[in-house]
Amino acid sequence: MPGSSYTSDAAVRHEIGPRLTLLLVGVLTGINLVNYLDRYLLPPILPQIRHQFALDAAQAGWLVSAFFIVYMLTALPVGRLADRWPRKWIIFIGVGLWSAATLLSGWAHSYGWLLAARMLVGIGEASYGCIVPAVIGDLYPARSRARVLSVFYAAIPVGAALGYVLGGYIAAHWGWRNVFYAGALPGLALSLAVLALPEPRRGAADQAAAAEPAPSLALDSGWTLYKNLLRQPLFMDATLGMAFSTFAMGALSVWVPSFLIQTRHMDPVRANNIFGIFTLANGIIATLIGGWLGDRWLRTRPGALYSISAWSLVLGTPIAAFSLFNPHPQVFLPAMCAGEFFLFLNGGPLNAAVVNSVPAPIRASALGLNLVLIHLLGDALSPTLVGWATDRTGSLAWGMALVLPVMLLGAAILFRGARRLDATRLAA
Repeated sequence: MPGSSYTSDAAVRHEIGPRLTLLLVGVLTGINLVNYLDRYLLPPILPQIRHQFALDAAQAGWLVSAFFIVYMLTALPVGRLADRWPRKWIIFIGVGLWSAATLLSGWAHSYGWLLAARMLVGIGEASYGCIVPAVIGDLYPARSRARVLSVFYAAIPVGAALGYVLGGYIAAHWGWRNVFYAGALPGLALSLAVLALPEPRRGAADQAAAAEPAPSLALDSGWTLYKNLLRQPLFMDATLGMAFSTFAMGALSVWVPSFLIQTRHMDPVRANNIFGIFTLANGIIATLIGGWLGDRWLRTRPGALYSISAWSLVLGTPIAAFSLFNPHPQVFLPAMCAGEFFLFLNGGPLNAAVVNSVPAPIRASALGLNLVLIHLLGDALSPTLVGWATDRTGSLAWGMALVLPVMLLGAAILFRGARRLDATRLAA
């Protein structure tokens, strides 16, 4: 049923109680962990898959690229659908679809079958990624969203690390097909758990007296909505800031191990272990700290979520540069860890800023557009551009340095967003 009749249903009212609220957030966070676990099961078993199907590097790369292309194409229509229909049913279908597609990946007996299965995973993940932050936004008011969303997004590095570890271990002992079978089961179970829990009413946690930014957007439909979102300053400042942060994160996640091995002459196992530990620790600690700081600063500064994200990029840029050009491991390794810390610090605040920047009735649509833009302008481009810059300069360090001005550009846009929001609230 459409959103107007759905939101009046007493079964999905916001007053679902603190225990059920925590349980719902716990289940959604668990799904996010499984989401990234399933996504990162592929890299450690890719050599076995290439051998099984006699794939060249380009064909193997398409197993990842096709996923991201479908993921981005699906985000917009799913976001619009989620603003009109019961969201937990869309989450149930999406999680069930990607889990089933993961299961089908294990049954694949041809490259075409496996490629199609990975594309289905992209549809399922998009059906989840652009909806859940909107649901969490309906459970918690703006003053505490950054903290809750930071917990939700801290599941990402845990899931990714588990994907690498479990994927490699299971493949070594029982073969690559069993990796996909094992990855599919938790998602199927959690998708059923979502159906058993109530869904909050759209906009339930927003204060009735608060002025929603650009309320007329809720009346738009079709492409008009997306065109007007592109003109919505607070949404675009948060989205572009997130995109340029994602640009840096995507490039570094691909090239740092190669940098440690080729430029710093580390043993490959040690290099991957060090970077994995840095990413896991920073992904949890920095993300949680960022959410806590964002909510505390928001008590006294309306533009706090933008400001803390901007300062994280400003502080991270010289530290990242130091890690690239100082040859001493007792210096560049701590600097690399600290630089990554500041990149992860803005995860909770930036996602909360996006959720807060648009009215509740169109949040899933806005998050769908946000997903498309941050990947299109971020990690879909940056690894290739860093590779291009490395080929031109003959130095991986100078190639990776391409992310430094992009980080500062993201900071400048976020400072602008902070000034806009502060001025808007002061004028009100």
